[in-house]
Amino acid sequence: MDARIKTNSTMATLLASALVAGASAIHAQTPKTLTPLKVIDTAYMNRGAKACVDFFQFANGTWLAHDTIPAAYSTSGVGRDMSDRNELVVRSVLDDALAHRKALPQDNTTRKLGTFYATCMDSTAAEQMGIGPLKSTLSSIDAVNSRPALIAEIGRLQMNGSNVGFDYSADPDPHDAAHYLGGFGQGGLGLPDRDYYTKTDPSSDSL
Repeated sequence: MDARIKTNSTMATLLASALVAGASAIHAQTPKTLTPLKVIDTAYMNRGAKACVDFFQFANGTWLAHDTIPAAYSTSGVGRDMSDRNELVVRSVLDDALAHRKALPQDNTTRKLGTFYATCMDSTAAEQMGIGPLKSTLSSIDAVNSRPALIAEIGRLQMNGSNVGFDYSADPDPHDAAHYLGGFGQGGLGLPDRDYYTKTDPSSDSL
């Protein structure tokens, strides 16, 4: 409906588990101050346009003529509104898990979610640890000295969720939504321009 909207793995898994395991609890956690969205709003329509000639103008002409993209955004429309709303709902789930995690059993999914979120948000601890948690991975990469070792390292990194050399995902079969297919895509085929690494002017430092 909006022509101007162009339409890591552990976190996604934990969040999905929490959503499935506690649907009723999550519903109660949804922010109550959110204004209901009009996904289809007839006020957006331009009834002076002929639907069979220009359906986009017919469906969205009035909205397009009067809408203004807010300064803080690059897009406008119900798609962006839905995205903002979903972020608030997900944030409420995470905040609730964070607040109640210590009162829950160790193997409780919500406790795991809250603990993971707390770890991600602890910037002070991240600064103190620096690259310490990555040292074993970096050492393993540095030890690669042959093609077989490179292949083995790519496999290890892929198993840990890093898309090294290629991207892999399981997606619904476009011809049979009841089944999934493994999909592969090219990745890691190039680097940015040399200037990305060597230029130090203010504009480059902001990249």
